[in-house]
Amino acid sequence: MSAPVVTAIQRALKNIGAHGDTDIFPFPFERYLITEDPDACEGILTAVHRDFEEALASHPPPTIEALSPVGYNGFRRATLIEPFWNAYYLVVVAALRRSHETCRPDENMAARSAQLS
Repeated sequence: MSAPVVTAIQRALKNIGAHGDTDIFPFPFERYLITEDPDACEGILTAVHRDFEEALASHPPPTIEALSPVGYNGFRRATLIEPFWNAYYLVVVAALRRSHETCRPDENMAARSAQLS
């Protein structure tokens, strides 16, 4: 497995252990598993990455959908993704981060394009 993916797995697990994986739902108990045994969790995420199609077919990501309050008078639809799948999605984003950052235009380019339009 490539070094960026291994680093991304470690970063994702460290981030979830420190901050959780949701900002609107209570932390799931899997957060404690990630904190207490990160090596086992790294093995699970590595196996998912190694054979993504098989993992997706055998264990599709379950979700919980709910209404979440927004202020005093409103609600919004909120979805909680199963924590290990959510961790895997974070791994993919973290692994792609460097290649996407090189494609991002600098601030001067954005300012110039806004002036031209």
